[in-house]
Amino acid sequence: MVKHLIATTLILGCVAILPNGLAFAQGSINYAAIEQQIDSGTYSEAETLLTKALENNPTDTRARVLLADVFDRSGRYANAATQYNILIEQNPGDVRYYYDKAAVSLHDGDYDSAFNILNQAKDANPDDFFATADEPLNALLRNTPDNQEARFLLARTYGMQNNPQAAFDEYQALIKQNTTNADYHLGKGLALVRMERYDDALEAFNRASELSPDYEDVYRAKIRTYQLQGNYDAAVSTTNDAISRFPDSTWQVPEQQTEQTKPDQVASNPDPDRPADRNNMDVPYLDVELGGGYDYLDNDFEDWNNQYMSFRTEIRKGLGFYGRLRGTRRFGFYDTEMQLGTFLPILPFLTYVGEGTYSPSGEVIPEYSFFNGLQLALPYGFVLSGGHRHSQYKLGIVETGVYGLEKYYKQFRVGYTMFQSYLHGADTRYAHLISGNYYYGINNSTVGVGFSFGDEQQNVLIPGRPRGIVDVSSVGVNINGIHWFHPEWAVTYLFSVSDYDNNTNNADLYTKTGFQLGLRHRF
Repeated sequence: MVKHLIATTLILGCVAILPNGLAFAQGSINYAAIEQQIDSGTYSEAETLLTKALENNPTDTRARVLLADVFDRSGRYANAATQYNILIEQNPGDVRYYYDKAAVSLHDGDYDSAFNILNQAKDANPDDFFATADEPLNALLRNTPDNQEARFLLARTYGMQNNPQAAFDEYQALIKQNTTNADYHLGKGLALVRMERYDDALEAFNRASELSPDYEDVYRAKIRTYQLQGNYDAAVSTTNDAISRFPDSTWQVPEQQTEQTKPDQVASNPDPDRPADRNNMDVPYLDVELGGGYDYLDNDFEDWNNQYMSFRTEIRKGLGFYGRLRGTRRFGFYDTEMQLGTFLPILPFLTYVGEGTYSPSGEVIPEYSFFNGLQLALPYGFVLSGGHRHSQYKLGIVETGVYGLEKYYKQFRVGYTMFQSYLHGADTRYAHLISGNYYYGINNSTVGVGFSFGDEQQNVLIPGRPRGIVDVSSVGVNINGIHWFHPEWAVTYLFSVSDYDNNTNNADLYTKTGFQLGLRHRF
């Protein structure tokens, strides 16, 4: 009995004298305490504990990372690199340890080794590398801004991350350093294509061809750009030239235009995010958005508000679906609404758009509505559209014809839409929308403006009078847009001011001033 007590006392005593109460006999280690030691600069004690832990368990990844950090902070860079080599061997394909090892080389001032290590990470796991390498590459370039190879790799990384503006900026910097590198001009052109600046992209591709006449990838890029631009003749001519220049390669002569240039939704709202938008984004994709808005009305009318959740998906180029759940309060009535729509290519230059809505309450908005429309892509960036919307209100039926013409040039769009509406049993009314957009940056971010005017039938509750569909004239302006601040995240916005007059008695009805904001995520 006495022997057992003595043995127990000795064991407890040994555990007690270990720093911070760390116990290795049970295979555990107090990482938090060691991290505190490292942060406070007590490297020797932390090194002793971590070395002991790794003797007991050589595959303890966290202990080895902390030990490498101790060596790095204490200036023993070779020892730190050794630990990261072990981590790389134990975790093949994990690019994080390559990044950490490259950071050690940066701290040691060995910039060539840092770049070589990042290249090893690219070879080990290209997908993860191009998805995450922008930060370590930027760290390297802060120390070696003239490293063209590193900057070229960063430009390619931004391209793979669907960040064409950042890629374009890097290629511009590279061209300033070396104006005769065809790869830089090709990369710049590809970034411009993603930004839909087709004319500028073709200028970059032509420069690349001048520098390297037998560069096959440049020809493929030019053919693709001409198709996106709607320039069928140039696409065919360039393809025939490529066939004669590269007879051993496979080429397909375009039979007709294969891509449209941003056909519009053909709808009455000023939202620049058109469901049928073919903007050269990667597909398939799924966008989900949450948002809401508020409108202030004068002349004793109750203010409006709305909340919504929407989605949009494109399962292949030009084919997709969109929908929305929305709650609105207007004139003191609360309505809910469900919307579902699709855009479907009938021919390479012709798209069908169909949409339906349903409201179980339907107090102010339609109880249900249907829209059918067609969009025709024409040469030189023009898009012609037409469609019809049937809206069933509790107080009547409104039929609306929608006719539009758009023009796209580089990163700009201008459009005109006419709305021809009539309430059953009433005269036809006409309204007009003139709009413009500028596209930029990631995923074709856009800012737009709109000016609307004309007559329409509106379901209105005038204070002190029975509710009814009123013949009104209106004039309004709006600013709208989508800003992608990350390849997967965007904010949407709409700010508008509209003035409405009652055509029945030529009296001022109300002025509406409002906004709508949303947060979008791309999956």
